Amino acid sequence: MGGEASRLTCSDLEPGGGTMIDEGYETAQRRTMQEALRKSEEKFRAVFNNAGVGIAVLDSSGRFVEANSTLADMLGYTREELLELTPLDLTHPDDLDKSRENLDSLVSGRAVSYQVEKRYIRKDGRTIWADVAVTAIRNSRGEHQASIGVISDVSKRKRSDDFLRLRLELLQFAASHSLDELLRKTLDEVGFLTESPIGFYHFVENDQETLSLQAWSTRTTKEFCSAEAKSRHYSIARAGVWADCVRDGKPVIHNDYESLPHRKGLPEGHAPVIRELIVPIMRSGRTKAILGLGNKPSDYTHEDVETVAYLADVAWEIAERKKAEEQVKASLREKDILLREIHHRVKNNLALICSLLTLQAGRADTAHRKLFEALETRVMSMALAHENLYKSEGMADLNVGEYIGGLINHLVGSTDLGRSVLLSKDIHNVSFGLDTAIPLGFILTELVSNCLKHAFPHGGEGEIGISLKSIGEKKFELVVKDNGVGISEETDLKNAQSLGMDLVDAFATKLKGRMEVLRENGTIVRLEFKEI
Repeated sequence: MGGEASRLTCSDLEPGGGTMIDEGYETAQRRTMQEALRKSEEKFRAVFNNAGVGIAVLDSSGRFVEANSTLADMLGYTREELLELTPLDLTHPDDLDKSRENLDSLVSGRAVSYQVEKRYIRKDGRTIWADVAVTAIRNSRGEHQASIGVISDVSKRKRSDDFLRLRLELLQFAASHSLDELLRKTLDEVGFLTESPIGFYHFVENDQETLSLQAWSTRTTKEFCSAEAKSRHYSIARAGVWADCVRDGKPVIHNDYESLPHRKGLPEGHAPVIRELIVPIMRSGRTKAILGLGNKPSDYTHEDVETVAYLADVAWEIAERKKAEEQVKASLREKDILLREIHHRVKNNLALICSLLTLQAGRADTAHRKLFEALETRVMSMALAHENLYKSEGMADLNVGEYIGGLINHLVGSTDLGRSVLLSKDIHNVSFGLDTAIPLGFILTELVSNCLKHAFPHGGEGEIGISLKSIGEKKFELVVKDNGVGISEETDLKNAQSLGMDLVDAFATKLKGRMEVLRENGTIVRLEFKEI
């Protein structure tokens, strides 16, 4: 009976015919769902709070509704403090306008999401760079309800990018600017990265006891400090607390300068110091230079030390290279001046010899006078070469056109027949060193002298043409021609038994030249030669 009394019928399972078993089943189901929901929420909360990136939920007005612990730690606030703020409250002033524009684009529906790199100001005043990705949540009517933001701290990556960029910029800048300009540029860039309005760069002398001020940052001189700057020397023993970095050989941070018991007075015109960071540049255990910053709005940190130390080191390497380059340039300028002086003195000495030969020729008989005059002409060709090198810009090569022009004018002017000779020159834009120019000058002297002496024995007007041009890699062609009586077929210039032609043959050989003589409407001498 008992079994019959407890038996269920189909009607017991119909809707509206609930039993205690139904109610128990529903309660169990509800409890199971609630437990599953609770566990799911706990898992979500655990993932939300322990995510490796900052996560925030914002309402339609842009205020924090939820923020995970990663974001709170990133910004230096508690979660409860963040819920009283908005992201705009934490945004760096220079990024506010763009942040407002991005938020408006989500609320208005112009954008579904956006991603941007921006700066936040932490509770302790430090600035961090963050990669921010925000997505809008809308209802079925398309109205903006909330936003979810994912924020990653990219300060280290940003700093590494800035380091690489600045290193390349400073290297390029140094190529076309002075050492002082390079140091000022470095201070300006470091000041920008650390938000420090004051910056200075000192060299430490080899005695490790003396500092010399090399540069202030641009902002320092314009806005803060009127104290004497360039090349001012300081004794480290008498310097203020900022010189502790030299004494101790390590960076110094003073975030509360006024409280330092051993601080000293500042020079007249020096900017007030609130906080400072000084970093030494070390080489082989000795301090070579220091880079100092001051008055950052917030405390200097270890990250600032890393930034300043890296860029100070880069600046020193470039400065050392720059100083070496300037020393080389100074040395080259000194050598250039010395070399010019040598050429000038050689030219003067050769000119003096020419004058002595001219004086001696005036006291000699006719036969000997011609010998002295020929010798004076040859010496003058050397003097003119040194004079042109003295006047040239590069000192390595002389302008052949000017050299030949001066040489020919001297030859024509010193010859009586010169007044009746028409001279034409076709000298292409070529330049030689002294080793090539002097042999070429001797050859020209002899060839043109021969034309002036022998081509026009009956007087009258004559023509002499000179041309010089390049015919290949370091290969040239010299042509001297006249419309005079010409050289007889019986005359062999190579065996003419004259000192002049012996010199021509010798110097042509030195220039690895090949000479050709043509008898066409006068005489044409063509010489192909190579630059030595």
